[in-house]
Amino acid sequence: MKKIIFLISLIPLILFSNSFTLFTGDSTTIKILSKGNFKVSVIDVLGGVLPEDILIDELSFKDIATITYIAPIVPMDTYLKLKVDGKIIDYNFIVVEPSFPQDATFVTLEEFSGNVAISKDGQNWSPVSKKEKLYEGIILKTLDNSYAVISGNWGKLYVKPNSTVKILRSRSNNKDFDFIVEVEKGEVVADVLKFIMSKSRFQIKKDSVTAGVRGTRFGVKDNTWFVFEGTVYLFNGNRLISLGAKKLVKVIENTFENPQDFEEEFETYIDTFDKLFEDLEKEIDKQMEEWDIELPGI
Repeated sequence: MKKIIFLISLIPLILFSNSFTLFTGDSTTIKILSKGNFKVSVIDVLGGVLPEDILIDELSFKDIATITYIAPIVPMDTYLKLKVDGKIIDYNFIVVEPSFPQDATFVTLEEFSGNVAISKDGQNWSPVSKKEKLYEGIILKTLDNSYAVISGNWGKLYVKPNSTVKILRSRSNNKDFDFIVEVEKGEVVADVLKFIMSKSRFQIKKDSVTAGVRGTRFGVKDNTWFVFEGTVYLFNGNRLISLGAKKLVKVIENTFENPQDFEEEFETYIDTFDKLFEDLEKEIDKQMEEWDIELPGI
């Protein structure tokens, strides 16, 4: 749930200290009111801030400044320290985790092609079957020219060739969910339905980075995160960034590089899956016809 914090001030500004509680991944809008022109900059922050320009430069405002603070997607004590016309304003946040669903549930292997296997321990692997139920702790691996699509009440996860993913958490009730998947290797693309963040959770983990979303289309390949639609919040150590649509960011040595433009379309990106599954169905139909010819009456 989004909160709004008003800081009404008369020039000259004085020192303020404020403490608030937020849910993981939630945001709060800070409005600073002052007569005339004034400048605001971020001295230090643990979490995310919008507009992002204020992180690297002092911005000018007239009468009102609107700044959005984004809480990390893991519980912790955080802060935001602003400088407003030379005066310091400290905000302290207690970031807590809401009550997510606790009932264990499964996700479904909606489609697959090629060599796809699952394991509980990462050592012993078994071939999969279509519509197979996947529970917490299951590791799924795709080999060369192999694909898989996992579905749940949160949307779909497309697993590309030579990838390994582990389901860390899969919980649900009648309407809310809590799903966390770790990408151990390779590339995945997620198509996540819109939902209320404080009641449900969808996260993808890759190395030191955790991505939390409210409903979007995005993916990760090796050390690069990219967004087709919506907004993704990426948390890495003590830093959280907001990555918008048509943007990508690389993580080098656990550090975010500057975001870049990303022009790929979601539909084009997953066409490979649709074409592969269509070709597979045609191949199966063809094989069945050959069997009918060789073994009449069966």
